[in-house]
Amino acid sequence: MRTLVGNSKSPFRMENWLADTSLQRKITLLVVLVTLIAVSLTYVAFMVYDSRVAKGQLVTRATTLAELIGDNCVASLSFLDPEDATRTLNSLDAEKDIEEAVLWDARDVVFAAYQRQLGGRVPPLTSDGHAFTERHLTVTRAVLMNGEAVGHILIRTNLNQLASRQRQYVTTALLLLLVALVIATALAAKYQVIISKPIVSLADLARRVSDKKDYSLRAEKRGKDEVGYLIDSFNAMLSEIQRRDTDLVGAQTALKERAFELQQELVERQRAELVAATMKSYLQNVIDSMPSALIAVNSAECVTQWNLQAERITGVTRNQALERPVNEVFPMLENAAALIQTAIVTNEVQKLERVRTNLGDDARVRDIIIYPLITATVQGAVIRVDDVTDRTRMEELMTQTEKMMSVGGLAAGMAHEINNPLGIILQSAQNIKRRVSSDVPKNLEVAQRINVSLDELAGYMRERGIFEFLQDIDEAGKRAAIIVSNMLNFSRKSDSDRSSTKIEDLLDTAVQLAANDYDLKKKFDFRRIRIERDYGPDIPPVPCITTKLEQVFLNLLKNAAHALADFHTGDQPQIVLRTRALKRDVRIEIEDNGPGIPAEIRRRVFEPFFTTKEVGTGTGLGLSVSYFIIVDNHRGTLEVESEPEQGAKFIITLPVDSE
Repeated sequence: MRTLVGNSKSPFRMENWLADTSLQRKITLLVVLVTLIAVSLTYVAFMVYDSRVAKGQLVTRATTLAELIGDNCVASLSFLDPEDATRTLNSLDAEKDIEEAVLWDARDVVFAAYQRQLGGRVPPLTSDGHAFTERHLTVTRAVLMNGEAVGHILIRTNLNQLASRQRQYVTTALLLLLVALVIATALAAKYQVIISKPIVSLADLARRVSDKKDYSLRAEKRGKDEVGYLIDSFNAMLSEIQRRDTDLVGAQTALKERAFELQQELVERQRAELVAATMKSYLQNVIDSMPSALIAVNSAECVTQWNLQAERITGVTRNQALERPVNEVFPMLENAAALIQTAIVTNEVQKLERVRTNLGDDARVRDIIIYPLITATVQGAVIRVDDVTDRTRMEELMTQTEKMMSVGGLAAGMAHEINNPLGIILQSAQNIKRRVSSDVPKNLEVAQRINVSLDELAGYMRERGIFEFLQDIDEAGKRAAIIVSNMLNFSRKSDSDRSSTKIEDLLDTAVQLAANDYDLKKKFDFRRIRIERDYGPDIPPVPCITTKLEQVFLNLLKNAAHALADFHTGDQPQIVLRTRALKRDVRIEIEDNGPGIPAEIRRRVFEPFFTTKEVGTGTGLGLSVSYFIIVDNHRGTLEVESEPEQGAKFIITLPVDSE
């Protein structure tokens, strides 16, 4: 049996062998195995029973012998005669199975002992009873005298007779098994045909049906048992298969026709899907090619569409933005949340124009238009965000240009009209100085004739500060002349006196001029302002009219000083002069830590005659003229960035190329 079963990893396995064996052999083997198992189990049960009986008899015999020897040793124990007890124990030598006997006195001390093989160790005293080991039976009994224990006796016998008896039974069992095997094999081989023949015939018919595909064949029924029922069921199955085979032939023809139709439909569907995918890709490319950010949201304001411009503005990819709240991925739409819901609810377009946004250092102006989106299954909105920064700047530039052009003619006329009285004022001031000078002979002649001392008159005029008044008139007249000259330049462009100049030198000169212009009558002290220079490396020279740029820088510095006289952040009023080299331009920044400029004023700072100063302290032409000098004369830009209580920054860009 062990050879048939083998190891589970062996190439030969019992189930494989049975699966490939014929039905006749399986029946024969089954009968033989059942017979062998029945006989074996019967004999094993008999042997187990016989073994228990034999052991019981052996225990009874050893116990009786121990009690008999113990009774014979009572006198020896009483009279303390170990020699007599030893002779009594030695009488066990006639019993071939007894190997050892030991007698203990009442104090559990060995009194006498017998060993068939001398030299062994005396076994220890155990409690009354018996115990089996692999090779021995040990029996211990108390030695009694008048009902009291005067000692103990132990007898140890071997199991040789028991082993011999079991060997005889095994030999007999093997002979019986052999006889049963022969008889069972003969009977199984003779009578298995009754069961196997109908099944073998049915298997042969199934093989012919499978090979020839002839479903008209039928099996012959030979009885009404389970095999007969199996044959009836097999024949019924053949009839059903024959009917279905006929139906299948017709169905196959119809299926081929339907398959052809489905193939044509599949081709058309694939063509339509290809067109749809192409159109979808085309529309997505169109949406991604638009300069506007297009974002579609559902009624919960979660993103359902996200084009490439939206990704560029926010840095959030389409996959990252989809299904997320639009305010989370496009923070600049936070103020438009109410308008989104309004567009969805009212089905009307909502607009939010000129929204200023900051992404890092980049300040942009954007228009936000929200279109309602209503379909059969989806309700939401489409948000278009347009960057109108350049357009806004252009509109502002055009507005300023139109204002400057409109005031140009006025400036030219005013300049000519102002020049005449200005010339008279300057000439009169110079004549007054000349008429009181003692260096002119005519003055001395007239003074002597009317008896007046010119030196005393000069002393009086010095004491009364008249010469200072005349000097102020002269300086004011010269400044007025410069203003008139600027107004004339305001109305015409000139490229004369251009030269490549370092911007840093012009800024330093303007600072010196502003510092030297200190006057107690004025409301600011420029020398108390800290000037911080942040000049960039490798700033190229800029082709410019140096006097014009100095005038611009000086005007911006004075305006900053006036603002710092009223308010400044930090510990000390400060002006920062900053230059940076760009690709084709030079950027100049004049920044202060003053009170800043509100938005409504910031939009008008470059308008002619617009001023926030008190009447009599400003004309409102400083920044407008500066704007004209930078934009018109030098083809640059002049901008202002400011927030209330955060200072102001005027930014000038000048081209490096003179062409």
